[in-house]
Amino acid sequence: MSALGFSNIMTFYFFSLLVSTGKAELIHAVVAATQKIVHAKAYFCDSMAEIGFKRNRRHSPRQRLAPPYIMLTAGVALRGVEALIDLVACYVLLYVLAAYAGSTIPGGGFYLGDAHLVMGVGILLAYYIVPEAIWGTTLGKLVTNIRVVKESDGGLIDWSAAIVRNVLRPIDGLVLYLVGFIVICVNQKRQRITDKVAGTIVVRRSAHAESVSHELR
Repeated sequence: MSALGFSNIMTFYFFSLLVSTGKAELIHAVVAATQKIVHAKAYFCDSMAEIGFKRNRRHSPRQRLAPPYIMLTAGVALRGVEALIDLVACYVLLYVLAAYAGSTIPGGGFYLGDAHLVMGVGILLAYYIVPEAIWGTTLGKLVTNIRVVKESDGGLIDWSAAIVRNVLRPIDGLVLYLVGFIVICVNQKRQRITDKVAGTIVVRRSAHAESVSHELR
């Protein structure tokens, strides 16, 4: 429904209500109609927020609306594409390491021995931890225009949060990432288990730090 259509409907409702009431009930009717308009407007704004619109009003640093009204969290589809890109990048890194160790297999496969396996794990952790701690992104997040930020204030995450969310990544990766996928789908902020533990959230890069603030008026 357009804003103009909404306005016309509410104006007609207000006019009809006044006409149908007596003079003694005029003030009561005006108050009741005003309350209904306010409630309907709030419902309309909430509906717009759910499909990605932000409320067109200014907020001082101490007067911010809590999510989900203005928080532009990254959706499941974007998170899936990002994860796939990062998975391919990790495969390339491990394949290069296997090629260096002379343990590649014809057809694109490879295997890593004990020492090189430890090196591979370290490379994968560094791939996620270092860029997330410095820039809040990985290659997959950069391509999909999303980033990981602090849940509390929308700022860049620190090293401890980057380490926690990635060292515990295997928890979300259980059953081919089915666990992480289910958790993201069922919670409003689209957080994985490790996001909840680390106090982080993945948002679109266009979202300002204010957009993920949890401060209320």
